[in-house]
Amino acid sequence: AYYAIRRGDWKLMQNTPFEPMRLYNLKDDPGETRPLEKNNRHYGELFTQLSEHIIRAGAVPWETPGPDKI
Repeated sequence: AYYAIRRGDWKLMQNTPFEPMRLYNLKDDPGETRPLEKNNRHYGELFTQLSEHIIRAGAVPWETPGPDKI
């Protein structure tokens, strides 16, 4: 599995489950050669949005959510 999210010039991605998430500013680094630090504000925002999307995408629509599913 691989994951990616892009918002404007910012992209957060993970090519394999065995590597860390990497943040790029595509305006400054269009070739994605210099990942940025995790303490960047955009990393946290994109990581949260991507995590929420993964949770929603894995939900089973006919299953009533229990307290452990929310």
